[in-house]
Amino acid sequence: MTFEQVLVKYLYQAKKVTLYGIGTITLKSEVPDNEYISKNRQTPIEQLTLEYNPKADHDDGFIAFYGTERGKIGSLAKSDIDSSLQLARQMLNIGNAYEIDGLGSIVKQSNGTLVLHPGCFIVPYADNLPKPGRLKEREVEPQNWHKTDAQEPRITAATKRILVGAAAGIVLLAILWFALSRWQSAKPQTVAADDSTLPSTTQNNTTTAPIDTILGQTATPTTTPTTIAPAAAIADTNAVLAWKAYFRTYSSSSAALKGFSFYNKTANPANLDSVSTPGVYKLYVVVNSRIADTTYKLDSMRKWYASKVVLMPQ
Repeated sequence: MTFEQVLVKYLYQAKKVTLYGIGTITLKSEVPDNEYISKNRQTPIEQLTLEYNPKADHDDGFIAFYGTERGKIGSLAKSDIDSSLQLARQMLNIGNAYEIDGLGSIVKQSNGTLVLHPGCFIVPYADNLPKPGRLKEREVEPQNWHKTDAQEPRITAATKRILVGAAAGIVLLAILWFALSRWQSAKPQTVAADDSTLPSTTQNNTTTAPIDTILGQTATPTTTPTTIAPAAAIADTNAVLAWKAYFRTYSSSSAALKGFSFYNKTANPANLDSVSTPGVYKLYVVVNSRIADTTYKLDSMRKWYASKVVLMPQ
């Protein structure tokens, strides 16, 4: 269970919880049973209030409940709660709403106070709770993830063989095209012969010897030197360049900030790129590597970050 899931479950039971540095959330209305919530997923939460208090202390009852749900001792449970609330306050300070499924969203007003906009009830169990929309990295799932077996298209063995054959044909054509282009570029140039060294023909189709032969001299064949075009400049593979290694991509600033906070504590601190692609936040680290070593660098970084890594020159 995530921090937000434990928080919602505790509030539904205790009806009151104090969040460090934020204030006290109170639920005065009754929580419907799970069956009713499952059938009416848009049941609004009524009589839910937030008493803003930036000096609010820890809630001992919530710490004990959190430790029981997560299987942690009190000090570790308190540390987890502090970390989650600190990240939430950072998001509120930069103008983002702190959204909690099953509770609502906390927003910072222009005067600096916090207000709570109630949301809708959810079933307070870990297996049924959706993943929070904020402060968590969004997981990209295939579009057919929720399809049933009856809805999924079935691919026969014959179709698979056709697809494999088509893929192999495309690869073969690419190889042949590459080899042909290399052969064409390496093919020597042909030099046209000089017509002045060839025998001339009269109107009566009689052959007249060159002037050099008439004078009793041996005609010396002329050779035109062939000019070879200079080869294209080849990049120095031993040159050491600075690269940007992109290893994480986020669709929300909240998830990007949490990832940035986490990877900034490693030996090679991460950088946040939110400019190159509008609406997309990317984490990257700067590495120095020879061009010849980029493949090795990519493999090692993929294993380290357990994700796809893209190298771009800095």
